[in-house]
Amino acid sequence: MDLLLLLGFVAFIALLIVRGRSKRRSKVLKYTRSKNRIRSLPDKWVKSAKRNRSPGPDPTSGQKVHLGSDLNFVRGKAYVIDGDSIRCRGLEIRLADLDAPEFDQIAYNHEGKILRQGALVRSALIKKIGGKLIEVWIDKSDYYGRKVGTVYCDGENINLWLIRRGFAVAAFSNKYAKAEIWAKEKKLGMWGMKTHINPKEWRRLQTIKKLRLQCGMIKP
Repeated sequence: MDLLLLLGFVAFIALLIVRGRSKRRSKVLKYTRSKNRIRSLPDKWVKSAKRNRSPGPDPTSGQKVHLGSDLNFVRGKAYVIDGDSIRCRGLEIRLADLDAPEFDQIAYNHEGKILRQGALVRSALIKKIGGKLIEVWIDKSDYYGRKVGTVYCDGENINLWLIRRGFAVAAFSNKYAKAEIWAKEKKLGMWGMKTHINPKEWRRLQTIKKLRLQCGMIKP
């Protein structure tokens, strides 16, 4: 009796081992066939897939678009930090391909009045998107760890809107160069001021001023 039980137990173990090997072999065959099917795809299908794997809207079109979901896509309420930076879903986002006046940057209108240009741009952006639902297509992260991308509100490209209103200059690429030229011709925003300084130049001058203060070359 004991011998029969032992033989039955051995047979049961052997059956389990055979079934396990069979399952593993089946998985290997499926994986191999799948790889072969992928390799056998026509070249034009593969090239098309590579071209279209991360479409996203055209940021220079200015047209309203319907946005879906993507790994580099964020949707949420907008909280404006300054003229070219916002916060959305806990992420600090720098608007791509533009440079807006610093918050303390000033300019002079044609009456000679000093205007806080950076504060005006921030107020305009708050009025446009503050507290509203926005969509952001993220391109990369910058040196400071901020996300850099294109912002949409109600399908409108906000990066492009800032430049076309003369609230920012095209920077870091030529993507919005034509929009900047259009704003200059219409003398909108900063281009309608009597005097204004490019944000990059303003930052350079402020850095020089701080250094001169530290060295005691000028008085506070």
